[in-house]
Amino acid sequence: TALTCYEKSLQIAQNIHNNRWIKGALTCIASLQIKMKLYKAAEGNFQTLLAWENTKKDYEIVAICYYNLGICKFNLKDTLAAESYQLQALDILEVTDDENGQADCFTSLSEIYLAKGDFKNSYSSVQKALEISIRNKYQEGITSAWKMLSIYYVQTKNYKEAYFYLGKCDSV
Repeated sequence: TALTCYEKSLQIAQNIHNNRWIKGALTCIASLQIKMKLYKAAEGNFQTLLAWENTKKDYEIVAICYYNLGICKFNLKDTLAAESYQLQALDILEVTDDENGQADCFTSLSEIYLAKGDFKNSYSSVQKALEISIRNKYQEGITSAWKMLSIYYVQTKNYKEAYFYLGKCDSV
């Protein structure tokens, strides 16, 4: 599997002391663990990477870690930590002008706020995500925002709007 390949790559990189390969392999392993819903394992790998990168000030990697730690925490039912990590990622992404990353954070924040029952901030966040994604022609961000809007409208019992955005997702 891909996870096994990345784990072997990590071992080789560690053996030859290639920090760049280690960083890449660890990021890929943790990202795959999220896709496989192994949130606790992914959290540990992103924490390791974050501790290492925080001292080197590689802000792109730090933002990726914060964003993904937020996803892990959300799926582990810790919405407070999830929100905190997403906001930290958003701060870095605003400084580094990564608008697509900002859109992803806003979509994630929308989901977190919705889980907390904070409909106002949920809607505001997903609108920001959609606005940024449309402006940048970021199709993945647009689709994610439409999915989130559909979920938002189901939660607020506006099924007509939920169906509308679900239809937009299906048309992509």
